[in-house]
Parts: sequence; C-alpha cells; structure tokens
Amino acid sequence: MAEAAPHGPGEVIYRGAEATLTTASRFGRLVVLKQRHPKAYRIAELETAIARGRMRNEARLLRRAREAGVSAPAVLDADPEAQTLVLEYLGRRALRESFDTMPGPLRRRAARAVGEAVGRLHKAGIIHGDLTTSNIILKGGTVHVLDFSLGQVGDRLEERAVDLKAFKDSFAATHLPHAADFGLVLEGYRAVLGAEGARVAAHIGKIERRRRYA
Repeated sequence: MAEAAPHGPGEVIYRGAEATLTTASRFGRLVVLKQRHPKAYRIAELETAIARGRMRNEARLLRRAREAGVSAPAVLDADPEAQTLVLEYLGRRALRESFDTMPGPLRRRAARAVGEAVGRLHKAGIIHGDLTTSNIILKGGTVHVLDFSLGQVGDRLEERAVDLKAFKDSFAATHLPHAADFGLVLEGYRAVLGAEGARVAAHIGKIERRRRYA
C-alpha cells in the first residue's frame, strides 16, 4: 500500500477544543507545532502554570514511550509562554483513514502491532488516556502512537483496563465492519504483557458487566 504524501509546511493537521496542530519547517525538516488554546476564563498566571504542567507531562510521557520501544513523536522544542510544543512529524494518514480498506492480512498485522504498542506503553507505566485509531499512524510497517496530552503514569489493573476498554469502544464504533479485529489487538497486547495482559483483558469484561448493571 502506497504511503500518503506528507503535508506541506503551514497545513493545519488538526484543530480541536484543546489544541491546534500545524506543520512547519524547522531545523531543516518538517515538524508539527502543537499549540494549546489558552483558557480566557482562567487567571493568566494560573493558565500559564497549568499549560507548563501539561506540556511537561506530555513531553515526559513521549520520552518515556520512546524509551519503552514505542514509536512516538520526539519533542524538538517547547515554548511554555506560547503554549507550543514542536514535535517530530511522523506522517499524514492516521490509521483511522486506512484501516477498513487494507487487505485482510495487512489489516490483521496492523491490529496485532497496535496491541503490542499499547502493551509496551502499559508495561512502561504509561496510561495513554485517548487511545483511538485517529491517534495512531501506520507507516513503513511501524505503529506510531500520537497525542499523550491526556496521559498519565500508572500501572494499576483498573487503569490499564479502562485505557484499553476505551480503545475497544472507539475501535468498534469507528471500524464496525472489522470490530472483531480487536481480538488481534488483545493478542498483541498479551504477547507483550503475558499473564498480566491476560488479567487486563479479563478485567475489561468485568468493567463492561459493572457498567451494564450500574
């Protein structure tokens, strides 16, 4: 499958309630500028402190993910005053856009590889907080995980299961024709975490039953 052409400098990749991502040319390369939207209702000093804390947390989680063997954008620069992170550019097409049209064998390999990446995150004590195929890029056979802005450090069974359960729900809603492929995500996840991965997968069922009868 041919790779999508990269964005050009100055293109808006994503505009959300919390931040806007724009491509730019820096350091002789294409990068992503992630600019957080300041909250005007907060006192300026408080807003700056919150922005710095969140930027520091995201940068720390990105670094930790890379150390754990998960491909994630490198942080190239940070400007707390402008509330901007400069991140490595990893590609144009989110997995969400291509997953359903992939040839079956490639799609199944991708699902398993995503599970392995999530397993490595959890093994390193990283709870992503927003696992969706919109935050994953498959490029050159490698899974790249993006956007750790809602992430945190944690290794409790409940935290891991909730993180994976949210991904399961998003996966089923976005890729309904291939929702069964989430079983391959769990297969890859268990391959990394072993018995602990099996415990997390089983706990997802407990969460679902708990919510059903709540």
